[in-house]
Amino acid sequence: MGRALWLRGRHDQSVVELDRAIDLSPNFALGHYTLAFVHSQTGDPAVAISSTDHAHIFAIAAYSLALAGSLDEARAHAAAIHRMVPRYGIADFIEAFRFDTHGVALFRKGAKRIGMT
Repeated sequence: MGRALWLRGRHDQSVVELDRAIDLSPNFALGHYTLAFVHSQTGDPAVAISSTDHAHIFAIAAYSLALAGSLDEARAHAAAIHRMVPRYGIADFIEAFRFDTHGVALFRKGAKRIGMT
């Protein structure tokens, strides 16, 4: 709905609908992308960038860095996640993606290393 409203020149209503979609489903990557796109096309780059700063991106970095042994850097990403979504944990991450059993175990191991169980 948000993209359709934007295509019809109804920017304000478009943003309202896109924000609503993301509120209803925070894991909706296409909603985040579309909101960022709408903001970038209407001349608000700062808001466009902030629209793409959702927790899953930081979690990928945090867990991967933890698995690679870069614990300080991983913890910095974990702190950023908790500033955005205070209750975010590995269960939120696993639910947002479709990993096989090995992938789930690997990311859980990374999360455990930085206290995000």
